[in-house]
Amino acid sequence: MKKSNSFSVIIPCYNAARTIGRILDNLVHSNYPRNLFEVIVGYDESSDDTFNIISNYDVVLSVSREKGGPSRARNRGAGIARNDYLIFLDSDVIPDRDTLSQFNRAVNRFPEYDIIQAVYSDASYKSIFSQYQQSWFSYFYCLRNNYETNILSSACLCAKKKLFLKTGGFNIRKIIPAVEDIELGYRLLDSGHRILICTDIQLFHDTHFGLIRFIKRNYDVHNFMLMNLTYGRKDIRGKNPEYDLPVKNLFLSTSIVASLIVFFLGLSKIFLFIGIFLIIAQIWLNRNFFRHIARRTGIWKLIPLYLIFHLDNVVKAAGLVYGVIEYYILKKGEIIREYAELPKPEATDD
Repeated sequence: MKKSNSFSVIIPCYNAARTIGRILDNLVHSNYPRNLFEVIVGYDESSDDTFNIISNYDVVLSVSREKGGPSRARNRGAGIARNDYLIFLDSDVIPDRDTLSQFNRAVNRFPEYDIIQAVYSDASYKSIFSQYQQSWFSYFYCLRNNYETNILSSACLCAKKKLFLKTGGFNIRKIIPAVEDIELGYRLLDSGHRILICTDIQLFHDTHFGLIRFIKRNYDVHNFMLMNLTYGRKDIRGKNPEYDLPVKNLFLSTSIVASLIVFFLGLSKIFLFIGIFLIIAQIWLNRNFFRHIARRTGIWKLIPLYLIFHLDNVVKAAGLVYGVIEYYILKKGEIIREYAELPKPEATDD
């Protein structure tokens, strides 16, 4: 008979009135035994109705009177958690009522993994930038079922509480904004622990990307590149062979844009033919991905989505280059390594 494990679900929460009610409603009405899980909301002082919504539910509230950020809120929640496993859930990721049962099955099925993380489900979005971003996640993360990875994502993951506390939790020192989860993952990997992407567990990411947020989010890959180099992990695929194609796309899109710029500047007509050839080759290589998007959006949206596809790749390529500069010229890797070798902050840090 499979064991029913105990979980503490930790949700960092700031100005989350739009989504927090649905998250808490699905959790407290979960089909998992109520005595085997608790919900801890790491609440940062918000300017919307978040606090009043949370007050309607039977949850543990960890309050900060200032905006300390999600990693600090996660650490606070872990410090007061009572159960054996921690589930970290972002405040815009909507669980199903079966999500805790799915994590329990995964923990029992994959005992050799210390971290189990869920994936985003395929869904429809009003914003074309959100549609592209989430379609990218749902397609490339789900080309295989239940596989090992080197890249930790804190959007929805399950970890043994003792292990998390032993590591000192997430880095809250603002040295590595946006990639505290990846840094924690590398520390765990260096200690011999293993991370599983469990495609059996899929959750809806209720988010909105406009143009500026989309560019900023994908340029933040420079932090990811800096982290990779700092921890000696130069393969940006993160142990996932499916990422061969996205990595190739970085070079293809950059080459296409450069070729067309050279042509429009009137320097050489040959670059138009080079650009067209690369476009045809890239569309063919990504035909399955574009079919995946077309099934959700319709064919008529493929042209603007293809332009966003190029924007995504060019921005990421620029971010990767800057990440290399940060490591080799600005020497930020040395600062991160110094932190990694220091005693870690307590997970109960306020």
